[in-house]
Amino acid sequence: MPYSTVGELPQQVRGALDNIAQLKWLDVFNVALQEQPGDEMYAWKKAWKNASMDENARAISGILSREVVDDQHELVNAESLVREFNETIWKYGVSINDIHSNRPCGVWHDAELETGSDGIRQARVHGIVFKGKPYYDEFWNNIQMHKQLSLSVGLMKIDPKVECEGTTCWKKIDKLQVFEASAVPRGACPGAVMDQVNFAAKGATTMVEEEKGEKPICPKLAAKQAAEAEVANKESETGIAALQKILGQVAETNRRLQDLDSKLTTHIQGEMRALGVDVEQPGDVKKEEPGEEKEGPPGEEKKEDKKEDPKDPKKEDKKVDKMSDKAVAPPEAPTTPVEEDKDACHDEKKEAEVAEVNKVKDMAEKAQEAGATTPRPAQPEQAQGATPKSDSLTALLKDENKLRTMSAIDIEKFAAKYSKGEI
Repeated sequence: MPYSTVGELPQQVRGALDNIAQLKWLDVFNVALQEQPGDEMYAWKKAWKNASMDENARAISGILSREVVDDQHELVNAESLVREFNETIWKYGVSINDIHSNRPCGVWHDAELETGSDGIRQARVHGIVFKGKPYYDEFWNNIQMHKQLSLSVGLMKIDPKVECEGTTCWKKIDKLQVFEASAVPRGACPGAVMDQVNFAAKGATTMVEEEKGEKPICPKLAAKQAAEAEVANKESETGIAALQKILGQVAETNRRLQDLDSKLTTHIQGEMRALGVDVEQPGDVKKEEPGEEKEGPPGEEKKEDKKEDPKDPKKEDKKVDKMSDKAVAPPEAPTTPVEEDKDACHDEKKEAEVAEVNKVKDMAEKAQEAGATTPRPAQPEQAQGATPKSDSLTALLKDENKLRTMSAIDIEKFAAKYSKGEI
C-alpha cells in the first residue's frame, strides 16, 4: 500500500532520515510499488537503497557473519541468517545497537547473501545510523574514527548441532532468531567488519563536519576542546590585562620620577641663587660681548697666554715632549752585575782607624798645650850607663806611616799597654 504522508512512514524511516530524506523515501517507495504492484519488500529495499546514497545519510554496510568457526566455537549458516534477518526487518525492525546494549542507535534495512573473495559464503547487512540526539552523534563518531568497526549479531540459537573435524569440534547453527546487530570494537567472527561507511555524513547537532580529510571529532572531545579554548582565552585576556596594568604602573612611576627630578632641580637652583651664584635656566643662551672671553666651568682656572722666553730650558723640554707622545723611558740598568771593589771595605776600616788616631793625637796635643802630662805608672829606674827609652806614645804620634797601618784594635791595645806603663 502506498504512503500518502510522512506521518504514515515506518518508525525506522522517521528516526533515521530527516524530513527531506523522508519525502524522497516515500516517493521512491510509491514508484517502486507501482513497478511491481503488491511487492512491498521490493519497494522497501529500493527506497532504503536510494536513501543510503544521499550524501548526508549516515549509511553503513558490512559483513555480519561468515561461515567459519568463530571465537565461541560456533558456525552460523549464512543463508539462514540472511533470511531470518530480512524477515525480522520487515515485521519488527532490527536495530543497530551500541555493543549489545539497550541503546539502539540506528536501523538495519536490508541483508543479502554473498560469496567472499576466498569462496566462503557471508551475510552482508546495510543500515543507517540515527540523527538528532548527542548520543547518536557520539556513536557515529566512534564508527568514523574506527573505534567500533566490527559487527556482531545478537540472536537465539535453535537446536544447534555439534560437528567435528579431527580433534576440533564446533556448534553448527542453522535455525535462529535475530534480535539486533551491534557495532563493537572486536567481534567474535573473523572478518565481520564494516567495510563501507559514508564518512561524508554530517551531524545534526554537535557533530563536527569532516573537512580536508580530517576525522570528525567526538562531541565530548569537541566540548572539552571548546572549554579549554574558553579557559585559554580567559587566561590570555587576564594576561593582557595584567600586562597593561604593569605598563601603566611603569608609566606612572616614570612620570613621578620626572616630577621629582624637576622639583629637585628647581630647589637646587633656588639655593644657588640665594648664595649669589648665577644659575642659567635650561635653554638659555648667553650672548657673549665682543672681545669677552668665555669663562670655563667653576673651579677651573683661567688660562692666560704668557710669552715664553726662547731661552727658557722648560720651553725646550716642552718642545721635546710635543715631538713625541710617548714618555722617554729611563736607561735600563745593566743586566751584568758590576764587580765590587775588593778594597772598599778595607779603605773604610782604614779611614776609621786614622780618624781614631787623629782623635787621640788631638787630645794629646791639647793636653801638652795646657801643661799637663799623661798620667802613667812610674817607670823603673834605668841602669847606669843604659840608653834612656823614648816615650812610646810620642814616637807613635811622630810615625804617621805606622799610625795609618794600625787598626783600631791595635790602637786600643797600644793605649791599654801605655796606660799600664808596659810600653
